[in-house]
Amino acid sequence: MHFQDYINLKRIEYFKEKINDIDWKDLSLEGMAWASGFKSRTTCFRAFIKHTGKSPSEYFRVIRINPEKNNSYFLKQSTS
Repeated sequence: MHFQDYINLKRIEYFKEKINDIDWKDLSLEGMAWASGFKSRTTCFRAFIKHTGKSPSEYFRVIRINPEKNNSYFLKQSTS
């Protein structure tokens, strides 16, 4: 894994940890990307798809609907 891929993976892990945080409830997906350390919406979305197989908006929709059930699915995806 390249260094930048590792950094982006850590940013995505942070994004996924914070997505249901009360402090992030009013942020857009772009705002969440910036808060995770990404300087570009495009970079965040590309890295997210690369590491999870889903776009941030797909992840956001699923995790907000049923966080307990679906979080384990995405955690398995990101580690495989």
